[in-house]
Amino acid sequence: MAVAALALVILLVTAVRIGAFGTVDETRPADTAIVLGAAVVGDEPTPVFAARIDHAIDLYWDGLVDTIIFTGARSPEDELSEAEAARRYALARGVPADAILLDETSRITSENIANAAQIMRRYNLESALVVSDPPHMLRSVRMACDAGIDAASSPTPTSRYQTLATQFPFIARETVLYLGYLLFGMWRARVLGALWGTHMTRVSSSLCSIQPFARARCRRRISPRMRAGTRYAASLPIASP
Repeated sequence: MAVAALALVILLVTAVRIGAFGTVDETRPADTAIVLGAAVVGDEPTPVFAARIDHAIDLYWDGLVDTIIFTGARSPEDELSEAEAARRYALARGVPADAILLDETSRITSENIANAAQIMRRYNLESALVVSDPPHMLRSVRMACDAGIDAASSPTPTSRYQTLATQFPFIARETVLYLGYLLFGMWRARVLGALWGTHMTRVSSSLCSIQPFARARCRRRISPRMRAGTRYAASLPIASP
């Protein structure tokens, strides 16, 4: 009985943390924006994915990032990979081709982040804004920190997950996945970081903690571009979940 009660408390506290962190907007200048993949129908991004892409495009045109990394593989029923569909969507809205980087092999969030980290290493990028829907941010930013990225949360302000009815299933799913990552995933991040030998700061899980009602606080080396954006970030409004 006590174990069941403790498990319930852990689930509820984690769900609250996920919901609260989704309201935190750390948007500031960075080297790149990592757009986490979502569904594509044929060759068109779904509204959820399009909202993420639109946010990254806004970050680019606002001068907050120099490049955008689109992530996501192709599902058998689709004509294009998620990353390629996002690239075409961004090109049609004026983003130059040389500002777009692609990961077309990842199928889940951990792969999105891991592949984006490899791309960042290849192009000597250090800092990133992680772009996704608010309930997705806690797990995504934690993974990015553990991958050694100077990561900041930039949730999609036009997310389709605005109401309690739409957020609840997302947060419930994220609660299970986030706890699973904490239990089983962090050791994998350490191993991969050692194998990659990345020049970026290696952030151990013990040093990268996401506070329940505050921004992600990672003990990491802050790139000059991120440092320059500190005052800018302080003036930004908090995104609504």
